[in-house]
Amino acid sequence: MKKKMLAALAATVMLCGVLSAPASAAEYKKGDINMDGEITAADAQLALIDYTEYLVAGMDHILTEEQLELGNIDGKFKETTDEMGTRISGVTAREAQAILYYYTACVADSGLKDVEIVDYLAEYYPNYVQ
Repeated sequence: MKKKMLAALAATVMLCGVLSAPASAAEYKKGDINMDGEITAADAQLALIDYTEYLVAGMDHILTEEQLELGNIDGKFKETTDEMGTRISGVTAREAQAILYYYTACVADSGLKDVEIVDYLAEYYPNYVQ
């Protein structure tokens, strides 16, 4: 009897560990660039730092591929260069601005945290996401 109870307790503890494990990158919301589970001004700051270092300084991205995908909210720009040879990043100052719009709205109305950033932008800034 004690062995069964001990086994059940061990299984419960292991299950709790699995349930509290961090989410994979695919489970993060668009805009959550630092992958901490929340969309905040820190995500906008990361977008700006990456964009500035990549575009202005000509450095490599500081963000991982998953972070770049999470930060590319409008989906308009991919890694490329234009006809003038200018490097274009998937995460731009435009994304940083969109993250700040969303974050500020969530601070004012915590119910918006359940709304995807793209849906929020489509409703309140319809020209942003097309």
